[in-house]
Amino acid sequence: MSTRVDADEQALEQPAPQPELPLCCAACGQPITRRCWAQQQLGQHEHTFRNPHGYSFHLLCFQQAPGCRVEGPPTAEASWFPGTRWQFALCQGCDTHLGWHYCGRECFFGLIATRLAHRQTQSG
Repeated sequence: MSTRVDADEQALEQPAPQPELPLCCAACGQPITRRCWAQQQLGQHEHTFRNPHGYSFHLLCFQQAPGCRVEGPPTAEASWFPGTRWQFALCQGCDTHLGWHYCGRECFFGLIATRLAHRQTQSG
């Protein structure tokens, strides 16, 4: 057998790549974002912050979150990312507060890690 035939046989034996599953709202399953849209802010993708009321949030930053609805007037008050204004990011499916949408030199989403889940199946 030639090397070319062996390479073709090996390619047939390997499973096809699986499409990336979305990160979904943990409350209702609405697709929110994808890992491929992860981005760094302040040099990191993940951040833990405490708000003025003492609540801590572990955030994941994404350039897109089409499953979110942005609400409220933009404000710079207590912004965790200097030079940005934030608005609430809510799930389009169930209105759960998923995090915040930030705009400054660029816009991005800071989503609360515990409020996102990996979608288990491609159906539905």
